[in-house]
Amino acid sequence: MKCDPVLFYQCPNLRQLVYLYNDTHRKFIMKTGWTLVFMILIATAFFSGCIGTKDNVFSGDQASQLQSRAEQMTMQGKFNESLALYENLTAAHPENVNAWVGEGDVLYRLGRLNESAASYSQALKIDANSSPAWQGLGNDLSAMKNYNESLKDYDQALSLDPGNAQILVSRGDTLRNLSRLNESISAYDEALVINASLAQAYMGKGRDLAVLGRNSDAFSAFDAAMNAGQSPADVWKAKGDILRGLGRYNDALVAYNNSVSSNPYDPSVWSSIGYAFNSIGRYSEALAAYNNSIALFSGDSSVWGYRAFAENSLGKFNDALNSTDMAIALDKNNSLAWNNKGFAMNSLGRFSDAVQAYDTAINITPNLSVSWTNKGYALNGQGKYNEALAAYDVALKLDPNLSLVWGYEASAFTRVGKFNEAVHAADRAVALDPGNVIAWTSKGTAETSLGNFEEAVASYDQALRLSPNVSMTWFNKGYALHSMNRYSEALEAYKKALEIDPKNSLAWIYEVYVLKNLGRQEESVHVYDATINANPNNTVAWMNKGYALFQLNRLDEAISAYDHAIAVEPNNTLALNNKAFAEIALGSYLEALKTYDRTLSIEPNNTDALVYKGVALTRLEQYNDALNSLDKASEIDPNNVKAWTNKGYTYYKLGDIRDAIKAYDTALTIDPYNSDAIYGRSEVIKIIWPHYYG
Repeated sequence: MKCDPVLFYQCPNLRQLVYLYNDTHRKFIMKTGWTLVFMILIATAFFSGCIGTKDNVFSGDQASQLQSRAEQMTMQGKFNESLALYENLTAAHPENVNAWVGEGDVLYRLGRLNESAASYSQALKIDANSSPAWQGLGNDLSAMKNYNESLKDYDQALSLDPGNAQILVSRGDTLRNLSRLNESISAYDEALVINASLAQAYMGKGRDLAVLGRNSDAFSAFDAAMNAGQSPADVWKAKGDILRGLGRYNDALVAYNNSVSSNPYDPSVWSSIGYAFNSIGRYSEALAAYNNSIALFSGDSSVWGYRAFAENSLGKFNDALNSTDMAIALDKNNSLAWNNKGFAMNSLGRFSDAVQAYDTAINITPNLSVSWTNKGYALNGQGKYNEALAAYDVALKLDPNLSLVWGYEASAFTRVGKFNEAVHAADRAVALDPGNVIAWTSKGTAETSLGNFEEAVASYDQALRLSPNVSMTWFNKGYALHSMNRYSEALEAYKKALEIDPKNSLAWIYEVYVLKNLGRQEESVHVYDATINANPNNTVAWMNKGYALFQLNRLDEAISAYDHAIAVEPNNTLALNNKAFAEIALGSYLEALKTYDRTLSIEPNNTDALVYKGVALTRLEQYNDALNSLDKASEIDPNNVKAWTNKGYTYYKLGDIRDAIKAYDTALTIDPYNSDAIYGRSEVIKIIWPHYYG
């Protein structure tokens, strides 16, 4: 049977072969592979006359049928099949303008924009007055974000076909991308004059009106779009986007839920639901929405980035790292993902890695204040306070109205001893946001350090009004009151601190001080006894009872209390050191040496143990051993004043006046007002120049 020289699909022999494949030869093809099948197809086509003829040109009717078939496949979304038909058409009839335009349309839908543009250009070489070709070329250039050139092509298309409403819609979309919103709205209006039922024009007009803040008009445009046949899901999503932009997140969620009810398979709606939930702090629901979006389409980097934000907010830092890695794999320039990666790392204590992540975000988007803020916070976590301040300064130059950053800066200033600067930064923070707890707390710390205790108490009161369950804020308030000799008020503040956090050792210690100031030393011991009765294994209570007993000079009982703490925690070096110090005060120097040696077996570089071991050895007149211990302490910590003052005393006891003076001078270089060093040096000087002291 002889076939006309047309495409393979028109050949009955090939149709029979495909039919056999569909029914009886599936297993054969699966075993032998598609290469063999293709060879059989070629051979069949050749011997049946479907290819290899002398005149492989379609008749007019055949070309028309082929064009119609290609258009049908395009409408059915069968773009690769449609493209194959168009390629055969253009090869057989290279002068066919419609075939070139059709080929360009299919290539555009496949995202092969440069090839699409080449097909349209070929059509225009044949017929420079082809409006569809100019329109298609405009679509390609717009998709390539070459908006100004695409406008020229749309204008050329409109000059040839001024009644084409679809070209006007495309022109409006491009003008929106150029932020020429009034012109884009005019383009949509022109389209609607031509076709009052064009839903796309209503949708585009509504979006632009929303950007201009004309929300009521935007909603009317969206309603008109729905009446014109636009999918309700699209309309409700557009309305939800406007409401979300207005900060009306709950209303936006209602709109998005309507959209989902109409079409639950649009990933962009689920991601929008996630954004809205994130914005109102409902992070678990946001995470569920992002998961739904990703289940439908996992290739959107921004959705992975926002999912990481929700995970960070829920404390799921390792999950957040996985999400940011996915986001970055899809788009390495996703600065949001790098920021969220840094946040997760910072929260996991990986401060150095966090700084690197923030630096990457900054390299991508240098003017994003949140990246500089987060970098400063990570540097602060590493104790690099001056570098943190530099990062905060950049953030505040980008946006001086960031109350949170002013608060962070105030905190960092207190860390580097710049208390006046801290007060100034805190004042800026609370002026912008009176609810900034960090700023009020930092101001209290700075005012205390400046001796402005009344102002400090006022600042702590503001912080406690906002966040009443922070133990250290109550302690700091107590300390400021204590410093003004307002002992009863201080005692109440310390008690509140301990009520919130029974392990706040500073509050325990200062409660003992204030009770002593109130003449109620014995009461402090009873306070700890009540705690111990409730929990006999409370090492903090045992240690603080020991400290209280030490203050009462009840040294044996103090040592016993420390022994209880050590029995519960044998490696508690603070308890061991406190016990040894009590043993020195009791004159039990050999026992103190044993206790300090136990500390040093656990922490060989414990400078307190090394210094006071040296003190005990000096009391035992083992001066050279004492110097060895003190030397090691000053090697570990060259600024340890106690090590240098005790070295001075030990040299003095050895009769080494020169080295004694050197040691005391070193101590005074570190701390010019150290009373032990001043007194010790003066005693040594008396030996050299007794006549000075007549």
